[in-house]
Amino acid sequence: SVPVSCFPAVALHRCRCLRTVSHRVPARVVKKIEVTPASGHCRRTEILILKKSGSTVCVDPDAKWFPELLNALQKKNATFNSTASPPTSSATDF
Repeated sequence: SVPVSCFPAVALHRCRCLRTVSHRVPARVVKKIEVTPASGHCRRTEILILKKSGSTVCVDPDAKWFPELLNALQKKNATFNSTASPPTSSATDF
């Protein structure tokens, strides 16, 4: 399962992504996804994907494939956890 977290940028003092990629990241390598909304500390939305290999990739928020990746992971999670109750925190396990 893959957790998705949304962190307010107030806890951060600067942008975490110096550069982003626009190439597709396969769902099978995703361990965790973090989405940080734009704020006073970083003016852009940041999407970080932690891979199962341990490396982190910053994804371009405008990447057309990213919503498809989220949908695929959510469908996989729904099949895997069909009897689980909805999560109550901002982190979602896939």
